[in-house]
Amino acid sequence: VWKFHESTFREKSAARVVAELAQIEADNIFITDDIFWLDRKRGEELAAAIKESGIRKYFTVQTRTDIICKFPHLIEMWKDCGDLSIFLGLESVTNEGLDAVNKSNTADNNVRAIEILKDLEVGFTPNFIVDPGWDREDFATLRAWISEQGAYNSGFSVLTPLPGTDLWDEAKKSVTTHDWEMYDIIHTVLPTKLPLEEFYEEYSALWRHALDVRYRTRGKARTYFQMGAALATGKVSLGALRKGMNIAKVFSKPDTFLAAHRERNIGTEPLGSVTV
Repeated sequence: VWKFHESTFREKSAARVVAELAQIEADNIFITDDIFWLDRKRGEELAAAIKESGIRKYFTVQTRTDIICKFPHLIEMWKDCGDLSIFLGLESVTNEGLDAVNKSNTADNNVRAIEILKDLEVGFTPNFIVDPGWDREDFATLRAWISEQGAYNSGFSVLTPLPGTDLWDEAKKSVTTHDWEMYDIIHTVLPTKLPLEEFYEEYSALWRHALDVRYRTRGKARTYFQMGAALATGKVSLGALRKGMNIAKVFSKPDTFLAAHRERNIGTEPLGSVTV
């Protein structure tokens, strides 16, 4: 994103943000800028202005763990603006993995930020990048971390080189297909270290594991009760709930991902140089 926008951005005033929120009928607001709270003062001003306006929303804020560690009070302030949950692009559970994706963060910050969110009773959804170059041990390391942290809302994106990004410049000669429908972050378009079938067995096992951790951490009865409560209070629609449950079920099966490779006859051999 930074590259697309030439490392520039523009901020709206607190008054303008409040005015826009007042026009939005939806109860749920997803803020997808992960440096939204980088400017501590602005984060405080926005929270104060929203609270003073009387607007109450269910805010999901995407942010970085180092920002949470540095400004934990912002979490408390935004809790007062309604309901709050946090989306975390953790990407990796090791420092080596974070360095590989130029995250400029540490594994310790990831753990500490989750501890802060738990202490403040704020829900969180971590997302991880799955490298096609992983072996079984790498997948096992991630599953163990999810269990240890109780990170049951975890999601998993397959490392995908998109045209216009630095990763594309590095990996464009290694891609296995130019079928852009495969560039959806749930299919690999890079050669896998494991046989393709085994890679997707491990990938789908991550989704199953996250669901198992949810049941172990919160229990099935509590999980279903909270789903019902979310429906009753309007925090989630029936359609969205069904979609979420279907994703959890479908993504737990390797054939969900292998099917596209078979239909298109896409294996793990690089195509070579390409100009896009």
